[in-house]
Amino acid sequence: MDDGGRMSGTGTEGAGAAPALPAVTAAEAMLDAALAVSAGGMLHARAARPELRLESRDPRRFIVTTPWHEYSGDLSQGLVLQAIRGPAGRPGAPICHSGNLLEFRHRGRKVALDVEAHIVDYGLRRLPGRVVLFHESRFARREGLLGRRHPFARLRYDYAVLADSPVLELTVTLTVEPARRLVAPRLTTGVDALDPEDGPTRMRRLLAWGPAGRSAAMAAAGQAAAALHAGPAFHLALPEEPVAGDGPRQACHLRLLDGDRLMRVTGTPGRDGGLHWLVLRYACPTLAGGASVTLREERLRVTDAEVDPSPEAMDRAMETRIAAAMEAAARQPPDR
Repeated sequence: MDDGGRMSGTGTEGAGAAPALPAVTAAEAMLDAALAVSAGGMLHARAARPELRLESRDPRRFIVTTPWHEYSGDLSQGLVLQAIRGPAGRPGAPICHSGNLLEFRHRGRKVALDVEAHIVDYGLRRLPGRVVLFHESRFARREGLLGRRHPFARLRYDYAVLADSPVLELTVTLTVEPARRLVAPRLTTGVDALDPEDGPTRMRRLLAWGPAGRSAAMAAAGQAAAALHAGPAFHLALPEEPVAGDGPRQACHLRLLDGDRLMRVTGTPGRDGGLHWLVLRYACPTLAGGASVTLREERLRVTDAEVDPSPEAMDRAMETRIAAAMEAAARQPPDR
């Protein structure tokens, strides 16, 4: 074990190409816009005092704190809880970065496997300016007359907690075992437990920015998993609205660095109509033995003291920033 867990050597070769301009520029502007509508300045004030504490190194009961968040959970189960720290430093109700699936086709059938149920390696590692939390799943299937299990793929999730930024960096790497082949793999990134019983807010709407502009969707109470967005997107926003009265308002933002691969976003509502589980599903090419593919996201969760989650404020900020990004992209010389 190294700092509570062994760091596996999964590579990142074979990653999908990043979106071409103006998509990347627009995505950067979108995250910048989320910070630009800061009201109280707490986000920037805390950034002036970088801090990263590894309070528990046990990967089954880890605790990592930054000026903005407390992270805790059990990496052997693929559970990464993130709670916003209030003005006094006390954590609020957490959300859970978990609930992932690996999908692919085998002998003409669609197969879906639970990522957390197949974890075989997990841990955390302290690096300069960051703590990396990880879990790796390995998948096998029965083959031949004797039905022996043969491994065919590894899937690793890395969460980088930063000392000088409230952004959580997520990297997902799928690697196919030598002499194997994975047809039409679909990777997911999930956010679960979005509606804790004692939570002061609920996420009821998904806002998405993609090549066609902005879209909004809401899941109805009692509904099964609902399609909230289809196609590529570069930025997603989940406004967290107060359960009652003038309670706290928060927001969760996801910048999709490989959003050109996004197929769809589905949400499962809880009993009161607030989203309980959000799943982003990415399409990847068929992979030959030894090949790999990587997906990257940046996740930002903040309170209304830092970001006003109202769609009107976000729209105003983003329209200005995106327009500037598009103009800058239009001035770029064409590729030769």
